[in-house]
Amino acid sequence: MSQTVSSPAPGTRLAKRHAPIINRTIAIDGLTIVADILHQAAQRLEQIGDDGLGNGRPFDLDTLWQLLQRGRTYATPSSWAELYQLLNEQIQEQITFVERRRRGDYTTDPYGFDEDILARVRPLMRFMYRFWWRIDAFGLENVPATGRALLVANHSGVLPWDGAMIATAIYDTHPARRLVRNLYLHWFNTLPMVAPLFASLGQVAGRPENAVRLLEEDEIVCTFPEGARGVGKRFQQRYQLMRFGRGGFARVALQTGTPMIPVAVVGAEEAYPMIGNAESLARLLGLPFFPITPFFPWLGPVGTIPLPTHWTITFGEPISTVEYGPDAAHDPLIVSKLSQQVRNIIQETINTQLAVRTSIF
Repeated sequence: MSQTVSSPAPGTRLAKRHAPIINRTIAIDGLTIVADILHQAAQRLEQIGDDGLGNGRPFDLDTLWQLLQRGRTYATPSSWAELYQLLNEQIQEQITFVERRRRGDYTTDPYGFDEDILARVRPLMRFMYRFWWRIDAFGLENVPATGRALLVANHSGVLPWDGAMIATAIYDTHPARRLVRNLYLHWFNTLPMVAPLFASLGQVAGRPENAVRLLEEDEIVCTFPEGARGVGKRFQQRYQLMRFGRGGFARVALQTGTPMIPVAVVGAEEAYPMIGNAESLARLLGLPFFPITPFFPWLGPVGTIPLPTHWTITFGEPISTVEYGPDAAHDPLIVSKLSQQVRNIIQETINTQLAVRTSIF
C-alpha cells in the first residue's frame, strides 16, 4: 500500500534552503532584519488594501498598527503570497549585504561612519523613539537646517540611549533630517566591538580635536559634559546635574564660533533606575561603574531592557559665541561663564518639565 507524501510548504523549503546563511545574517543584524521586513510588509499591504490606506502617503509605524488591527481584511491568499515574496526578497537582500561586507565592498567617511549600518539600525531607533518611550520633542526650530551647531545635553540612564534618541529626534522630526555626531566617552575605545560600532553609526570619540574638525565641517555635534558621572548617578540623584568638567565644550564652541544649544532630556533617568553601584566589581572589570537596578543583574540580559517611560527632549534657544572671537577660548572666565550659563538653562528646563509631568509612563 503506497503512501502519499505531501511536499513541504513553500516557507519550509525556503527556511531549509537558506538556513545556514540566515543564521550568519541574524548574527550580524537580526533585529534590523525583522524591522526591515515589517517596514516593507506594511508598504506591500498598503498596496494590497483598497480602503484608502494605500493612497501614497508616507509609511510610518502608525499605519502598520492600523493594518495589523484590521488584519482580517488582508487575510487573503494574495496577501500571503505577497508576504512570502517579501520574505524571500528580504533574505536575498540580507545575503547580498553580508557578502558585500565580507568582500569589503562598502565605504566609510574619515571617522568610520557607514550609512549602510546606520540605515539598518534606524528602524530600531524609531521603534524606541515612537512606541517604547513615546518621546515628545520641543524646540526643534532652534536646531539650524544648515551650518554648525553644538548640542549640549544632560546625560542619564545608565546606557547612552539619550544620545541615540536626540539624534533620532533631529533626523526623523526635523525638516532638514540632519545627522547628529554624538561624542562618546574615551572608555568605549577600550572595548573591541563597541567603539567600531559607534563609529559606523556616525558617533565620534569625545576628543576636542574631533569636535573642532566636525564643527569646522558645519556638522551638528552633541556633547554630554557630565560624562560617566551623569549616566552612572544613583536614582536618588536623578535630574540633578553633575559638574560640567572644565568647560571644554564652551572652549570648542568659542574656538569655532559655534552656537551652543542646551538640550534637556527628561524620562531617561527612570528607564534604568540605578539603586546601587558595585564599585569593586566595576574596578575588577575595568568599568566606570557597575549598575545595580531592581532588574539587573538579577534577571540577567532581561534586566537590560529599559522601562517604557515617557520622555521629553527640549532644544533650547541657541547661545551665540561668535561675538567673543576665537581668542576667548583661552580666557577661563569667559569659558566658565558660558559653561555655567548652559548648565543653568538645562537644569531650569529639566525642572520645568518635571513640574508639568503627571506620570513617568
